[in-house]
Amino acid sequence: MRHANRLIQRSIFLKLAALVAFVVILTATIVSWVGFRFAKNSLSDEIHTRLDTLAHDRDEHLRSYVSQQKERAALVASRTRLRAQLMDRLDPTTPEPKDFLDSTRRILIDANDTLSDFLAIWVTDPSGKVVTATDDHYLGRDYSSDADYQRGRRERHLGTPSFENGNLIAQLAAPALSEDGKFLGVVMVLLD
Repeated sequence: MRHANRLIQRSIFLKLAALVAFVVILTATIVSWVGFRFAKNSLSDEIHTRLDTLAHDRDEHLRSYVSQQKERAALVASRTRLRAQLMDRLDPTTPEPKDFLDSTRRILIDANDTLSDFLAIWVTDPSGKVVTATDDHYLGRDYSSDADYQRGRRERHLGTPSFENGNLIAQLAAPALSEDGKFLGVVMVLLD
């Protein structure tokens, strides 16, 4: 009988031990899972907050940069001597100035020297043909079908950046207008 009682006690003890172990493992698993979910959500929220802040800061920085570059192109387009030369060139009652290319190139080179991000500057006539440039490579080119030129006829515009020879470049365009608002051409810039 004693032996039977011991076996029953041992069986009950083993069953209780198994039940306690199961409850402990289940509780530990649930607590671990809840802790993991909480940590994951907290970490995810923190990452999203930091990325949103970074994206907002970058967006403001980029908008400021674009605005500054558009303003710089407009300053080149509004140079009085450049506009006067373009008006004289477009005036059908006067012959084309002999020193047009040299004098306008000097104006563009001076502007290019003061603006470090500008790789090249060129100016088109109202039809889109390049009439003066800091680099002879652009002279005579026709930009009439270029999307940046088309936008530059109406407003200051920074084109979509692209990679060229491992460098990120973009075209910047601004209309050149006379004092009375007559369209003289588009100042275009290759921007680094």
